[in-house]
Amino acid sequence: MVSKHRKSENTGSLQNLTKIFLGIVSLQVIYGAFVAGLRAGFLYPTFPKMGNEWIPKRLGVAISENGLAALFNDPVTVQFIHRTLAWIVLFFTIYLWHRARKSNLDLRGKRGFYGIVILVFLQFLLGIGTVVFVVPLSLALLHQFVALLLLLVTILCIFQTRASTVSTN
Repeated sequence: MVSKHRKSENTGSLQNLTKIFLGIVSLQVIYGAFVAGLRAGFLYPTFPKMGNEWIPKRLGVAISENGLAALFNDPVTVQFIHRTLAWIVLFFTIYLWHRARKSNLDLRGKRGFYGIVILVFLQFLLGIGTVVFVVPLSLALLHQFVALLLLLVTILCIFQTRASTVSTN
């Protein structure tokens, strides 16, 4: 049997992980906006490599020519960061889901984390499809819409873990 104090620590740590996840997803959404604004999605219609390279040579050139500004205004750099963040979000999601499953959240609380898993995998596939099919508007818009849903469900999970922590104290 889990004590109330232990349960509170468990959901509190899950809440902190979910807040970190929200930060990473928010950064990913911002980089998605940069990709769209710079039309960077048209540059490398391949996955998982960018062209024939895992790390495009142009990336180093852009950073050496533009310095830190390349992180925000060079299409190759922005697309590379967006793709890298996608992998980070995917793996963090698996970790978060694992922690949520082992937590003491009730079924309703855990459903939100299952929603995150579904949305992230859908988002990842939509991102691949958007790039491989050279940015069809319908896929690109759906990719952006699912990003919004992911942000909302993540915020919901933060509040669900908070409510669980508060109710056990």
